[in-house]
Amino acid sequence: IKKLYVGSTLVYQKIIPVGTTVFESDIPGEYAITIPQTRNYDIVLVGGGGGGGSACCGAGGALIQGTAFLRRGEYVIKVGRNGTGYISSTTDVTDGGDTKAFEQIAGGGNKGILLTATGGKATVTLEGLTGTNGKSGATSKPGASLYEGYGAGGNKKTDGTGGYIKIVTA
Repeated sequence: IKKLYVGSTLVYQKIIPVGTTVFESDIPGEYAITIPQTRNYDIVLVGGGGGGGSACCGAGGALIQGTAFLRRGEYVIKVGRNGTGYISSTTDVTDGGDTKAFEQIAGGGNKGILLTATGGKATVTLEGLTGTNGKSGATSKPGASLYEGYGAGGNKKTDGTGGYIKIVTA
């Protein structure tokens, strides 16, 4: 028996094993997901890296990670896009997109348009999670990725790398 209901009330649900991936993606966009059980989950959120300008590299996205208690239910989460780099004077260099889940925000890195670009800001409110602001970009060095290559700022005239989310049963 996986689930047992009395009327519309769930009275029994088989426990999902530790280490089961509930959601993982580095493809930008919003997703409607289901958290299957009320329990602890290992969570990683990375904001997208900012695009590199003609004179300055882009900044890195913020990182949020740790183990947090989540309630069973439906949630809308968002993977941040990568910032686009300078191509010509008629194209826009863009910031990296914010990655959001469970009211936590791993901010995207700023685009490189002046001498420095500010790293994304981590906004953390859930107990058990920690946040690290993204690395700044400079004229000769992009903001580094804080997690496995995701959320890195772009070199001059190149795109940053996109954001990332992973949610696993703990």
